[in-house]
Amino acid sequence: MLNRCSSFEGSQPPCDIAILETVYVQDMKLVEGKLHKRFKSSSVKLKKSREWFDLWVWQIWLIYFWMKVYHLKN
Repeated sequence: MLNRCSSFEGSQPPCDIAILETVYVQDMKLVEGKLHKRFKSSSVKLKKSREWFDLWVWQIWLIYFWMKVYHLKN
């Protein structure tokens, strides 16, 4: 599914995005590291950033599920 977006030049979102959910976490660095490790193969290769992922719908729902579980635990 890579390369659905038109511009991969900067560090800004490579295409239109929609924020589906936000969650506050105690250790952002730990959580971000886990997400990067889990979705490494879906990373969008920008010149200045590796902060974006090209995910399948089932992967987005998996993250959404993880966020709901996190909310229930905290």
